[in-house]
Amino acid sequence: MEEGIGVSGGQLVRFSELLPDPWLLPDAFSNDPKFYTYSEMSRLRAHPEEMSGVEQRRARLAQRLAERETMQLIRESLRGSQRVRLVDQTGQAVIVHGSDIRLTPERRWAILARTDMPGAGEDGAQGRIGAGVAVDRFLPDGTLAHYVARGAEFVSVLEESGAAPAMSLRLVLTEVSAPAGSSVLGIGGRGGSGDGVAGDRTQLAIAPLFPPSQPLEGLMGLSCAELLERARVYTDRERPDAFIAEVAVDLKDKIQELEREILSKVHERWAMSGTCLVMAVAGAVTAMRLGSALPLMVYLWSFFPALVGVITIMAGQQLTHDHGAPGLVVLWGGVGLLVVYTVVSYLHVARH
Repeated sequence: MEEGIGVSGGQLVRFSELLPDPWLLPDAFSNDPKFYTYSEMSRLRAHPEEMSGVEQRRARLAQRLAERETMQLIRESLRGSQRVRLVDQTGQAVIVHGSDIRLTPERRWAILARTDMPGAGEDGAQGRIGAGVAVDRFLPDGTLAHYVARGAEFVSVLEESGAAPAMSLRLVLTEVSAPAGSSVLGIGGRGGSGDGVAGDRTQLAIAPLFPPSQPLEGLMGLSCAELLERARVYTDRERPDAFIAEVAVDLKDKIQELEREILSKVHERWAMSGTCLVMAVAGAVTAMRLGSALPLMVYLWSFFPALVGVITIMAGQQLTHDHGAPGLVVLWGGVGLLVVYTVVSYLHVARH
């Protein structure tokens, strides 16, 4: 999607380009706990990422944490050595010269020019966006391309390739020029029309780029609990990072929903088993109490209590799924009513 407006973290944001997260279609059997055994549901409680819905959100949180950690590494490199070294998909180095990076409202990372670069600000401590960012790119043929851009931004690209999530960076340069004598390929006239100064271009994108160390690989090996704990650095502060907080909350909600569903399914099975046992006894007692009645009458006095029990169990299961443990009162309440009905019927038979 390009040139749009959306809501993120309760705030209205504008984006020039947005890559939506991939959507996984759930499997009818492997993604529904009601088809799991007791041991499988017990394991699922300890490892909720085995469910695709949870795993998708876990991977999304890992990607966003990797993006934040990658940008922190880039920031530290720029502040320390005034440059950062990245590699492209061919393994060639791309060196970006700058003093720092700054997050924009569009969730891009603007690169601040080095203070010792021509046209840099005179404040000394911080460069100015657009003062001039130099980029050195080694091309596959061994030549060195040198660019100078008035503006430069890093754009994080989060995608899922096959079964493994991936994260890369796209370097977007605006008002790019090639100093005289530099070996630059692929730059025509300004805006691509050839009517500007040779070596100038309105915009140039270099992608995909990867940092030397990729945090995503380590983050993907963490469990949901470990990722949520790691995300607290960004969420448990006065002004939470909405980029991390929204996916962390989504993952928490999905895990809690899964725990409630497992709780409801386990108790539903036990309640149904108990109902079968109680109704077998209740049917025998009812048959003795109505020994002289028609068979249909005996059947109805056994069927309707069982129907009430099944309805309350199903309603209780749904309430437990939606609201948690309080729904167990309704779920087991139907079984309790059947027990009371059976005891009353037995006492009536015992007296006669």
